[in-house]
Amino acid sequence: MCASYVHKSGFKKRKERKEKREREAEGLQVITQFLKNTNECSQVENDDELCAPLPSTSKLETEVDFQDDKKYQGPGPSPGGSVNIGSTLDKQESSISVDNGSGRPTKAIQDEAPDQDINVTDVGSWPDHITDSLQQKLVSVGVPKPEVMLQTIKEIPKDVKGNSFSEVFLYSSSANNREKHYRDWLVWSKVNEALYCFPCLLFSEEQNLGHRSLLSKREGFSPLKQNWKKLYSRLPEHEKSSDHRTSYCKWKELEQSLCGHGVDHKLQKQIMSEVDEWRAILTRLLDVTLHCATRGLPFQGDNTVIGDQHNGNFLGTLELLGKYDRITYEHLAKVQKAQAEGKSMQGKVHYLSWQSQNEFIELCAKKVLRFILEERQQAIYFSIIVDSTPDVAHNEQNVLILRYLIKDNESDKFEIHERFIEFIMFHKKTGEELSDMVLSRLDHYMIPFSDCRGQGYDNGANMSGKVKGVQAHLHKKNPLAQYSPCGAHTLNLTGVHAASLCPDTVTFFGCIQRLYVFFSSSPARWKVLQENIPCSLHSQSETRWSARVDAVRPVAQHLPGILSALDKSLENFCMTHEMRSEVISLKEYFTSYPSIVLAAIWFKILSNIDLRNQIIQSRGISLETEISLISDLCMELRQLRDMWPARAAFRWKLARCPPRNPQRNARERASHTGIVDKDGRPSCSPPPRSRARRRPSVGRCRAPLSTRGGNIAEARGRGRREVAKARRGR
Repeated sequence: MCASYVHKSGFKKRKERKEKREREAEGLQVITQFLKNTNECSQVENDDELCAPLPSTSKLETEVDFQDDKKYQGPGPSPGGSVNIGSTLDKQESSISVDNGSGRPTKAIQDEAPDQDINVTDVGSWPDHITDSLQQKLVSVGVPKPEVMLQTIKEIPKDVKGNSFSEVFLYSSSANNREKHYRDWLVWSKVNEALYCFPCLLFSEEQNLGHRSLLSKREGFSPLKQNWKKLYSRLPEHEKSSDHRTSYCKWKELEQSLCGHGVDHKLQKQIMSEVDEWRAILTRLLDVTLHCATRGLPFQGDNTVIGDQHNGNFLGTLELLGKYDRITYEHLAKVQKAQAEGKSMQGKVHYLSWQSQNEFIELCAKKVLRFILEERQQAIYFSIIVDSTPDVAHNEQNVLILRYLIKDNESDKFEIHERFIEFIMFHKKTGEELSDMVLSRLDHYMIPFSDCRGQGYDNGANMSGKVKGVQAHLHKKNPLAQYSPCGAHTLNLTGVHAASLCPDTVTFFGCIQRLYVFFSSSPARWKVLQENIPCSLHSQSETRWSARVDAVRPVAQHLPGILSALDKSLENFCMTHEMRSEVISLKEYFTSYPSIVLAAIWFKILSNIDLRNQIIQSRGISLETEISLISDLCMELRQLRDMWPARAAFRWKLARCPPRNPQRNARERASHTGIVDKDGRPSCSPPPRSRARRRPSVGRCRAPLSTRGGNIAEARGRGRREVAKARRGR
């Protein structure tokens, strides 16, 4: 008959799972166990001779994946998601592990930094739980010398019956009562005013606490509660007990070991040597990780085989480093040998997997973020900058940036710092939802929004809206957080709108784009272009409109060479009818008077705008500097507009009346242009329609800039008034 099924309760099942996880995690190592709190890591000297390069391993050979690398072989350091880290860089613990040859640690000694308030010379100030590192430190300090103890007994108080401490208690007699031995284990605590057994207090944790004497307990043998005469019987009983003898032997063995005379001294030396070696390995792995991460390089390759040229940037950089560094070479050689023999790397420590790389990156990120938050707390007041853009995976990434002032102690001047905080995956778009997201992230990092003094976003309606925008919602929470739109984005929109309102300008930029497409679509035509002009054509930028100056510059400065390249393309290349028609239309347009004038005007406008745009985007710019730049730009555009009639007449005269042929018939010129004066002679002034079309394009570009400068000045004045009002309220 089958045995009946015994149902386990949920508590019992959870308890069994917890015990199983603890058994599996026992002995596992963490990266931070080998990291010191200071920036200095123990250095291991390298050999003077260069190590030989690692032998190449073919992909056809047996490939052994790294720990937990079977699920991911992609080009990035992580398949997505965060890595749980159980400790930080400031953790004061380190693990000393001994490898038994199988790769699994067989012994772990947790070294914790002792409390700075502990007085190692007084037993009464020792903590209840004594770690291994503190135990070694106490043994190395040792007990007071006999002459010091003889001076100490003079300060020992009398007992409850008024009896003094006798010097006899410091010595024990031999069996024949002829010899006496100094009790070096007996110490006095000034803090607790009690006697203690030094070795029993250090090594008696595993002993039976119920049967121990007062000398090995935390309260000790105190004269305020006991009688000194009881020591005549208590001391011999204690030193003859098995617990005392065991603790005394452990004390002397550890003392001899620390002095370099013990049996386990060589083993201890080997353990410390391994710790130093692992610290050196982790230092090199951390440097390579930061090298790849700061340059945006993918970590993983097609495989994880040491010596293969497709194993990724991380392992490839380590292999290059291993040619000149003995420690890196030996570490990679061990892993490569295991891969060549087909041994599994599961459970073996090497720190080459993408999990370890992610752990390195996340620990460094936490360290940097902690520094930024401390710096912001020192600055007190700050501004926020928020923007978003979709990534290649079509996830909306929102960025949060803090901007604040920090005083430089060396120069004694304030510097503007802009610090990136984090990327936030947030797909909602309304102003209220985005403002709640910003406030929640600031609260997550314990940054008080009441200290915010500025907001900076783009000109989107959900961000800059006066009623439902993010700036409106945050301004209700904190009236001192004044909104200032992105200067570069506003300047960019000004140029875009000004150019879109003028039909001739739209045609001009469209022809420049067609010219770039014609030459860039064929290497042969591009070579002809390079032979005729000393620069290259550029495509029009869609995001930074002011950067179109790079596309206009070749047309404005090297137009004859471009026309010559178009002629050679018609003569030397066999093209379709549509392509030949395209070339002829481009040549006719760029030889026309409107294109020459527009190239000169827009090159001047875009050069000025692009120069201001680059300055506005700098990190240390202020509102006063931005207002001054926009005011100067408006003045230059106004001068360009007012000087347009005289310049247009002069250019028309140069274009229609060349000095090389002064005897040209006036009637031919008049019939060609169709413009004559009252006497029937050809006119040297541009057509009225040309003047009417060019001047509005400059005016439309200047008017929004004037409005923009006024808005910034108004926002600055409003912010100053709000601050003054708040100060008066205090």
